[in-house]
Amino acid sequence: MPYLEILTSTDVVDERGRIATFLPHEAIIEYNLVTINAGHHRGLHWHPHFIEYLLFTHGHGHMRWRDKDGGIVHDVPVGPGFSTRAVPGIVHAIEADTDLTFVAMLTRRWDDCDPPIVKETV
Repeated sequence: MPYLEILTSTDVVDERGRIATFLPHEAIIEYNLVTINAGHHRGLHWHPHFIEYLLFTHGHGHMRWRDKDGGIVHDVPVGPGFSTRAVPGIVHAIEADTDLTFVAMLTRRWDDCDPPIVKETV
Protein backbone atom coordinates (compact mmCIF):
# COMPACT_ATOMS: atom_id res chain seq x y z
CA MET A 1 0.00 0.00 0.00
CA PRO A 2 1.23 3.50 -0.73
CA TYR A 3 1.73 5.78 2.27
CA LEU A 4 -0.82 8.25 0.89
CA GLU A 5 -3.20 6.62 -1.50
CA ILE A 6 -5.53 8.44 -3.87
CA LEU A 7 -8.71 6.39 -3.82
CA THR A 8 -10.92 5.67 -6.81
CA SER A 9 -14.64 5.10 -6.70
CA THR A 10 -17.08 2.80 -8.38
CA ASP A 11 -19.67 5.13 -9.92
CA VAL A 12 -23.32 4.73 -10.79
CA VAL A 13 -24.44 7.58 -13.04
CA ASP A 14 -27.88 8.20 -14.48
CA GLU A 15 -30.16 11.15 -15.26
CA ARG A 16 -30.63 11.78 -11.51
CA GLY A 17 -26.92 12.21 -10.81
CA ARG A 18 -24.04 10.14 -9.46
CA ILE A 19 -23.36 7.72 -6.61
CA ALA A 20 -19.63 7.28 -5.94
CA THR A 21 -18.77 4.28 -3.78
CA PHE A 22 -15.44 4.14 -1.94
CA LEU A 23 -14.32 1.02 -0.05
CA PRO A 24 -12.06 1.78 2.94
CA HIS A 25 -9.43 -0.79 3.90
CA GLU A 26 -10.10 -0.29 7.64
CA ALA A 27 -13.15 0.37 9.82
CA ILE A 28 -14.02 4.06 10.23
CA ILE A 29 -14.51 4.94 13.92
CA GLU A 30 -15.02 8.73 13.74
CA TYR A 31 -15.71 11.28 11.05
CA ASN A 32 -15.47 15.08 11.00
CA LEU A 33 -16.80 17.72 8.63
CA VAL A 34 -13.97 20.18 7.93
CA THR A 35 -14.09 23.53 6.15
CA ILE A 36 -11.20 25.70 5.02
CA ASN A 37 -11.82 29.25 3.90
CA ALA A 38 -10.39 30.32 0.52
CA GLY A 39 -6.73 31.30 0.77
CA HIS A 40 -6.13 29.39 4.00
CA HIS A 41 -4.71 25.96 4.81
CA ARG A 42 -4.96 23.20 7.40
CA GLY A 43 -2.44 20.57 8.20
CA LEU A 44 1.31 20.43 7.98
CA HIS A 45 1.06 17.66 10.53
CA TRP A 46 0.95 13.87 10.78
CA HIS A 47 -1.01 11.35 12.81
CA PRO A 48 0.85 8.80 14.95
CA HIS A 49 -2.15 6.64 15.95
CA PHE A 50 -4.67 6.38 13.12
CA ILE A 51 -5.24 6.21 9.40
CA GLU A 52 -7.08 9.21 7.98
CA TYR A 53 -9.38 9.14 4.98
CA LEU A 54 -10.45 12.41 3.35
CA LEU A 55 -13.43 12.83 1.03
CA PHE A 56 -13.72 16.27 -0.57
CA THR A 57 -17.29 17.46 -1.07
CA HIS A 58 -17.16 21.14 -2.08
CA GLY A 59 -14.67 23.65 -3.48
CA HIS A 60 -11.17 23.34 -4.87
CA GLY A 61 -7.65 23.36 -3.53
CA HIS A 62 -4.42 21.38 -3.29
CA MET A 63 -3.28 18.54 -1.06
CA ARG A 64 0.41 18.25 -0.37
CA TRP A 65 2.21 15.43 1.39
CA ARG A 66 5.75 14.27 1.95
CA ASP A 67 7.00 10.71 1.70
CA LYS A 68 7.86 9.01 5.01
CA ASP A 69 11.58 9.38 4.34
CA GLY A 70 11.12 13.18 4.20
CA GLY A 71 11.98 13.26 0.51
CA ILE A 72 9.60 13.91 -2.35
CA VAL A 73 6.78 16.40 -1.82
CA HIS A 74 3.62 15.56 -3.75
CA ASP A 75 1.01 18.13 -4.78
CA VAL A 76 -2.36 17.20 -6.28
CA PRO A 77 -5.45 19.29 -6.99
CA VAL A 78 -8.52 18.34 -4.93
CA GLY A 79 -12.22 18.91 -5.46
CA PRO A 80 -15.60 17.21 -5.05
CA GLY A 81 -15.33 13.42 -5.22
CA PHE A 82 -11.56 13.31 -4.60
CA SER A 83 -10.61 10.93 -1.78
CA THR A 84 -7.35 9.96 -0.04
CA ARG A 85 -6.03 7.54 2.59
CA ALA A 86 -3.01 8.53 4.73
CA VAL A 87 -1.21 6.10 7.02
CA PRO A 88 0.43 7.22 10.29
CA GLY A 89 3.56 9.31 9.82
CA ILE A 90 2.65 10.98 6.51
CA VAL A 91 3.05 14.76 6.73
CA HIS A 92 0.17 16.40 4.89
CA ALA A 93 -1.53 19.78 4.39
CA ILE A 94 -4.47 21.10 2.40
CA GLU A 95 -4.67 24.58 0.87
CA ALA A 96 -8.00 26.03 -0.24
CA ASP A 97 -8.16 27.90 -3.55
CA THR A 98 -11.91 28.41 -2.95
CA ASP A 99 -13.93 27.69 0.18
CA LEU A 100 -13.29 23.97 0.63
CA THR A 101 -15.22 21.28 2.52
CA PHE A 102 -14.26 17.66 3.18
CA VAL A 103 -15.08 14.80 5.50
CA ALA A 104 -12.14 13.45 7.54
CA MET A 105 -12.71 9.83 8.58
CA LEU A 106 -10.49 8.28 11.24
CA THR A 107 -9.75 4.67 12.17
CA ARG A 108 -9.46 5.61 15.86
CA ARG A 109 -11.24 8.23 17.99
CA TRP A 110 -9.40 11.56 18.03
CA ASP A 111 -9.90 11.95 21.79
CA ASP A 112 -8.40 8.49 22.46
CA CYS A 113 -5.06 9.46 20.88
CA ASP A 114 -2.21 11.13 22.74
CA PRO A 115 -1.26 13.06 20.71
CA PRO A 116 -3.77 12.97 17.82
CA ILE A 117 -1.46 15.09 15.62
CA VAL A 118 2.20 16.07 15.49
CA LYS A 119 2.81 19.51 13.95
CA GLU A 120 5.64 19.99 11.46
CA THR A 121 7.57 23.10 10.55
CA VAL A 122 8.37 24.32 7.07
